[in-house]
Amino acid sequence: MQPAPKQEIEQERGRAGILVITADDRFYYSLLSVAIDIGWTIQRSRTVEGAWQGFRPQAVPIVVYDERLPGADWRDDLRALSLCPARPVVLLAVCEVDEERWRMVLRCQGYDAIGRSASGDEWIRMLRFAWDSKDREPVLPARR
Repeated sequence: MQPAPKQEIEQERGRAGILVITADDRFYYSLLSVAIDIGWTIQRSRTVEGAWQGFRPQAVPIVVYDERLPGADWRDDLRALSLCPARPVVLLAVCEVDEERWRMVLRCQGYDAIGRSASGDEWIRMLRFAWDSKDREPVLPARR
């Protein structure tokens, strides 16, 4: 058994808080670039367990959760986050956005799904929308 890293969550400079839960370095660095462009703080955890160890909902208003995180089920984690008193806005980063996945994100109390390969401008727009909505109640999609 290997010892746990001293600090699972890495933090970079900026202002508003984003927690990115991803094991993918390339994806993280693309979001780090976006966060720097808009002057926001970005924290990273490579694992869900590490994220929850250092997680303070009042300090992290936006969580970007990578659906490709090994050994994790984003549905369960989104539901758990929805129970936090200072509930963060959760964006699910997906390989391919489709209507069914988007509906599932909303049913699990997430904010939205966005493509992992979305442009920097699309990520900036989505993060700003998420920030603006952080104090509003989520609206569930109509069932068919």
